[in-house]
Amino acid sequence: MTRPGWVRVDCHLHTAASGDAVTSLEQLADRVSELELDVICITDHNVTSAAVAAAERDIGARVVIGEEIRTPDGDVIGLFLTERLNGMSTQNGCSSIPAGNGPKPPAGPSPGRMDGP
Repeated sequence: MTRPGWVRVDCHLHTAASGDAVTSLEQLADRVSELELDVICITDHNVTSAAVAAAERDIGARVVIGEEIRTPDGDVIGLFLTERLNGMSTQNGCSSIPAGNGPKPPAGPSPGRMDGP
């Protein structure tokens, strides 16, 4: 059980729409219930369709629409999106996230790099 005043959040998850996961929205709803999550950030690779679909239905948690894009400098995640990200460079990808519409943390190291972006 979540302590009063606290929120349980998963800030980076993928669905089958991402191409690198197999989780359906039904399975995600079950997992949200099992873990008692309050907020989830769906950050599929190069798509927002599953995040939008999840936000439009009751899966048991607030859904933050996100997208993860691969750039030459590493992966970048945009959160609180109202439209898909455009651009495949770090500069273009980040500049396509509207001002004030979410943080732009690096998602992790690029393939073949363990030192981060």
